[in-house]
Amino acid sequence: MVTIEIRRATYTDTSIISRITVRSDKTTKSFAGYALENAHAGVLHNKMPTPHGSYRATTTKDGHLGWRIQLHGVPGHTDIEIHHGNYPRNSEGCFVVGLTKSDNFVGHSDKAMAEIRSIVESDASAHITVRVYGKNQKS
Repeated sequence: MVTIEIRRATYTDTSIISRITVRSDKTTKSFAGYALENAHAGVLHNKMPTPHGSYRATTTKDGHLGWRIQLHGVPGHTDIEIHHGNYPRNSEGCFVVGLTKSDNFVGHSDKAMAEIRSIVESDASAHITVRVYGKNQKS
């Protein structure tokens, strides 16, 4: 099984930056980097980001974003994913990942997604759990 943990750490008026780790019980590969989400989720930017909790996930590769991880059962949301991107505008409610971070930005996103994909594909179990920790809004 692949376990993805997203631990929220830095809140701005625009985004939330988290630490993300990915590991598998079937391979020694692991990943540690950053995740960024828009502080104002949804197409109309009128929703709260993903609530903390544990979510079942699967992979998908349709559409223009290519390979990504789709979370299921997120309360009040549909189409929450982990995918490539660098800025809050790349994420209506999803998590974009990177190897580096600064305010409202994650860098080297394609490399981060390639590392995550390598772990998921090496695991080959199709069992993915995403755990999101921390509040979903700036206090």
